[in-house]
Amino acid sequence: MNIYTFSKDETPLIYRGSLSTVNKDNSFYNICTLNKNGYKRMINGQVFSDIVVSPKYNDLFILVDNNLIYDDKKIDIYEKKFDYSFSTSGQKMLFSVGDTLFYKKRRIETVGEIYGNNLFFSSDGKSMFYSIIKDEKDGMRSYLCEYEMGILQNIPGRLDDIDVSPYRQEIAYSSKTSGTSFLEIKKDDEIIFNGNFLDVKNILFSPDGERFSCVIKDPIGQDEFYINSNLFKPDERLVLKTGFSNDSKHFYILTFDVQNNKKVLYIDNRRIIDGIDITDIELFGENYICRVKDAKGEYLLLNGERSSLYDRLPWFCFSDDRKTLLYAAGKKNSLNIFVNGKKQEKKYDQVSNILFSSVDNVFHFSALSNKQILNISLKVLWYKESYSDMLISKKIDDNTSLIISKKRFDQDKLASLIYKQSEEERKSKLFSSKYERILQLVDEQNSEESIALIDELLSMYPKDEKLLDLKARMFLVQGNTQGVIECYLTLMQISGNEIYLDRIVDIYWKDKQYKKIALLIQTLINDKNKISKRNINRALYACMYINDMPRLEMLLKEIRAARLKTDVMNFVNIYIAVKNSDIKKAKRLLENEDSRSNNPVFLSLKGIVLAYDDRLLESVHFLSKSLLIRHDDDVLLYRAEVFIRMGEFLKAANDIENISYLNKSRVLKERLAHVYYDATYYEKAESIIKNLIDRYPKDASYYNVLAWMKATCSDPAYRDGKEAVRLAKIAYKLRPDFKTKDTLAAAFAESGLFDEAILLLNEILRDTEQKYYKKMLKLYKNRMHFYDAPGKG
Repeated sequence: MNIYTFSKDETPLIYRGSLSTVNKDNSFYNICTLNKNGYKRMINGQVFSDIVVSPKYNDLFILVDNNLIYDDKKIDIYEKKFDYSFSTSGQKMLFSVGDTLFYKKRRIETVGEIYGNNLFFSSDGKSMFYSIIKDEKDGMRSYLCEYEMGILQNIPGRLDDIDVSPYRQEIAYSSKTSGTSFLEIKKDDEIIFNGNFLDVKNILFSPDGERFSCVIKDPIGQDEFYINSNLFKPDERLVLKTGFSNDSKHFYILTFDVQNNKKVLYIDNRRIIDGIDITDIELFGENYICRVKDAKGEYLLLNGERSSLYDRLPWFCFSDDRKTLLYAAGKKNSLNIFVNGKKQEKKYDQVSNILFSSVDNVFHFSALSNKQILNISLKVLWYKESYSDMLISKKIDDNTSLIISKKRFDQDKLASLIYKQSEEERKSKLFSSKYERILQLVDEQNSEESIALIDELLSMYPKDEKLLDLKARMFLVQGNTQGVIECYLTLMQISGNEIYLDRIVDIYWKDKQYKKIALLIQTLINDKNKISKRNINRALYACMYINDMPRLEMLLKEIRAARLKTDVMNFVNIYIAVKNSDIKKAKRLLENEDSRSNNPVFLSLKGIVLAYDDRLLESVHFLSKSLLIRHDDDVLLYRAEVFIRMGEFLKAANDIENISYLNKSRVLKERLAHVYYDATYYEKAESIIKNLIDRYPKDASYYNVLAWMKATCSDPAYRDGKEAVRLAKIAYKLRPDFKTKDTLAAAFAESGLFDEAILLLNEILRDTEQKYYKKMLKLYKNRMHFYDAPGKG
């Protein structure tokens, strides 16, 4: 979409923010904006209330009556909330209408009510976040979600403000509960700070993620500014805005003096500007640039020096990496372009719409010079090489950096930039056109065609991060998890950026592929890669979740050798102590943990230790809390064993039924049959054993178990001596040993064949002196059955 502006008599007038003509796909909309002469806001004859334009002019919202016009479509917004957010580059957009969320033109299904004012992008523009609220049993809860990744954080109350640090290692948020604000900061999923305050706002991480700031209202209602726990309390009562410089070394605070009705600007705690109306500000290293408004209009202020005139709206723009700043400044009919403070020679009557193209990696702006409207592109010296080998960093001489067309202005078409293209520039332009097509296909969710075109460009530029990232997104649409992971692994190798490892681990974690997490982290440690504490923690948890002690011990050894950090070592030591049956040590280590912790590993280990002390009710309490947070087959099995010890056989059977690998484990199936038998659900138990016999007809143990049930059950209605003898003979034939002989003897006794039973017991006692068999022989000699023995029946 291209946006050009004109005055009523079509004399060229550049004025960013007030649009007069919009050219989209060669169709024109005629718009007049409200100004001092009283022109009405009209679009094709209809009065509109507002216009929202993306930073790159590639998306446009127009509000007409109760409708939102977007991409030539109307969306009813009557009495509905409307919110939107653009990425820094302007290439991506989230917006919500009521409780419906959209990414560009695509509707996103959510599991709760969209909560406005919390749509935002990560600093690199690659991750998109939104929040939803739901009424739960324990009250209102908010959920921070990442587009295509799902819920990241469960937050009590109504989310008030939030920010995510670069690479998603830290999350800070405040939520409203009972009239107060609860602030919590997490790093690598662990809480590093939380507390309740009167109000919390302006939550912000620095671009490098090393600094955190927020504004907290003190008990008497005055705003206090905190940066990395250091307090700065301005003289003024109200803080309007805060921010960091592009290099993260400096910060600013814009305050409002209510008593004197004026704004005050602080930079690094120093009072810089007092008493003027600052409407926007950016820090560039040690420099500041801001837009200022007074009764006559707006002007630009750079390090305290005023530029431009009241009847011109000056503007500035950063490159996506925020290392290059371009702005226009000067006097009437004599504006210069400045790049990082360095003046370019060419002068213009007017300049506006300064933009940075993340696709072409150049600045674009519009200018008026000698009654010509010009579209100008400017490439400047990059401070680091491009991630893609598509563009090679070169310094362009200041005298030739601006190449201006000589064509006259034409209403239907702006003059384009004309110069002789090098082979490199031709190749770059071809890449850009195909890349634009890929973006369209991605928006249309056309994964097959987009991947084919991406692969074509990757054959030319195999290390292009944007292409690989888009390919990963399309694999995600297809459900091709392995393809996504391969792309992220390649990106991690190219860039060294651990955010891609985070995403791989997130995918494995969501799919419960814990073994793959442990293997991946172990391999990366061996290859001397830098691994964050968050991913080390997850690898250790993964080993515990899959109950793999050898791998856990090996991973611990490698972590220590590489001197990597983890803050879950105490949990690991408790786990090892429990596995080694060193309950005394496990108890001692558990005392070092907060008893209020909701960590599922802590809760399950505490439950196991309590069971060793025969504190069974307390054990069930902690095991159940662990299972509410995270489903774990091992914890389910352990709780089932505790229920068995308590005589709660049906509860134990229910836990075993819910173990995910039940149908793959015949040992577990047999255990379930015994539990149902103990619960007097004999037919259920028999059904399970018969199913095992059908699947494993050569296994004597299942015939033996069923024969024992039929011969020794305390319920006479279930006992069947004849069937017990038949089954016991099959078991004995398949595996003649003490157990099958004992079962056959019990079956003979149930059928009244006590002499045969005595004969078998005498055979057993010739080879063993076990007291159990002596007791059974005594029973049969007295013509008694197993269930007639003292304590039976």
